[in-house]
Amino acid sequence: MAITKRFKVSFEVTAVIDSETEKGFTEELVHLAKKAAAGEKISPRDRELLVQALTYGVEGAISFAAKQGMRNFIRTELPEDGLKVSPATIREVK
Repeated sequence: MAITKRFKVSFEVTAVIDSETEKGFTEELVHLAKKAAAGEKISPRDRELLVQALTYGVEGAISFAAKQGMRNFIRTELPEDGLKVSPATIREVK
């Protein structure tokens, strides 16, 4: 007989982005913007990254990338045999 249990887990994550990483991220955003301006095809994720950067600045784009990275980690790294994980809801806490 199998036993099924559901758990709801919540916790906070604090990320510290150093200046060097922020600078590299900004350079990548500029590169993506130039590709988009030249008419090159970019992925939907990169397109949304640019939208976030234009709307909320570099900090908003970094926040978007961090949230996407956490979702991908939870989706790919946590599930094991018999363990299913629902889509993660990640929001920024001010």
